[in-house]
Amino acid sequence: MNESQNTQAYQILTEGLVQGVSYRRFVQQSAQNLKLNGWTRNLSDGRVESCVMASPERLEELVRMLKAGPPLSRVDRVEIFPMKIKATMKTTDGFEIRPDARAPESRD
Repeated sequence: MNESQNTQAYQILTEGLVQGVSYRRFVQQSAQNLKLNGWTRNLSDGRVESCVMASPERLEELVRMLKAGPPLSRVDRVEIFPMKIKATMKTTDGFEIRPDARAPESRD
């Protein structure tokens, strides 16, 4: 099975000092370097949410980058959740920074 056939959608929630430190731009650049499609945005609770289409191998590479973060950031926690692929994710070409949003309800 090739990598494109193994691609899935994932939600990534990043906690720590990740707003006001160019973290979303860092996420975008990291995803673009890996040739991944998706988006990232700030949440009202201080986290950064990213949705990405990736193979498990590329996801692992991206998460490793996101845990390191840009110089002024501090990443305390990265959570990854598989998502159902929506039509809008399939048609997303590239990786964009989206406007801020309210935080989703807790998954606990």
